Amino acid sequence: MLKNYLFILTFLFSLLLSSNILAEEPKYQTQPPPEALKHFIELEGEWIGTHINHDGEEEKVDLVYRTVSGGTAVEERIFANTPQEMVTMYHGSGNDGLLMTHYCMLGNQPRLYLEITDRKAFDFRFLDGAGIDRKKTGHMGGMKMTILDENTFEQEWAYFEGGEVKYSSKFIFTRK
Repeated sequence: MLKNYLFILTFLFSLLLSSNILAEEPKYQTQPPPEALKHFIELEGEWIGTHINHDGEEEKVDLVYRTVSGGTAVEERIFANTPQEMVTMYHGSGNDGLLMTHYCMLGNQPRLYLEITDRKAFDFRFLDGAGIDRKKTGHMGGMKMTILDENTFEQEWAYFEGGEVKYSSKFIFTRK
């Protein structure tokens, strides 16, 4: 009898403890994403695009957007599973600002800040970067993006050498 009584008390205590754990507030509270990041969150999913390189040649390219880190960052992956694969992370910078860090196949990581936006057009400019001497190292130093509609957007990336734009590459993407 005492054994049954202890079993029932243990069961009830466990039930009470687990319900208190489930009712607890989360230990970590995230800040709402910057307003500009919300536009990138809306791009989540798979895209197919046309890349028009600096020689005017066209190639097909896949792109994937994924929201990560509790909704505080967006990952952009282009040329997935190829030697040219690159990742760009969009994230807040405080005071509702937006930064992007581009993990380039060239082996450097330029950071760009959002200078101009009109809710559908974004102009990112060079801020700094790991592995980059602005006057000597070739790097992506600017990116303009225009959201044409919910299923289409364009990007134009500016490649810098010697502190100046050497060429640009344009991408046009549609949602898969």
